[in-house]
Amino acid sequence: MPETEPLDDSAFANLMTDHWSAEFKATRRNLIYTSFVVILVAWLNVSPKEVTVFGVNLTGDADRKLFLLVEVLLVYWSVLFVVYALRDNGIYRERRRQLEEHLPQYRQYIAGIDEQSERAGKQVGGQGFARRKRVVDRFDELNARNTLSQNLAKSARILELLVPAIMAVAAHAIVLTAIFAVETPQ
Repeated sequence: MPETEPLDDSAFANLMTDHWSAEFKATRRNLIYTSFVVILVAWLNVSPKEVTVFGVNLTGDADRKLFLLVEVLLVYWSVLFVVYALRDNGIYRERRRQLEEHLPQYRQYIAGIDEQSERAGKQVGGQGFARRKRVVDRFDELNARNTLSQNLAKSARILELLVPAIMAVAAHAIVLTAIFAVETPQ
């Protein structure tokens, strides 16, 4: 295996940060909220009679105009959701690759310090060593989880993507149906 450029401690620890970014989490939350409101409105069969948005009265064709605005919002959050999910997943895969690439160097460093400490009869290595050891121990702990825990973690990551996606698809269907619904004359 070729020698890789060593990472400083903070860079290595940063590789173990949360899978999803703050942007993804905020976008997922907004998509869920917007979809929930649309689904709730459709389920309760609520129809606005008069809507004022930014001082503009949407009386008359209020339903269609309001649903167009909601659809624009849903499209925006849906696109951002997909973009951030793809970006964060790519970052996660790269972080994992870098961790696995640099882990042997860290293990070798820790083994060397442990050996020096044993020969000296006292702990050597200081705070940098302790921080590296904690990071490697945390990585080992995460990898040593039993199969059930690993499967539950994977399931949670899948649900974090599927639930908002399913809600968004349902909300898009509801809004588009409302926009293009043909009213029958009475």
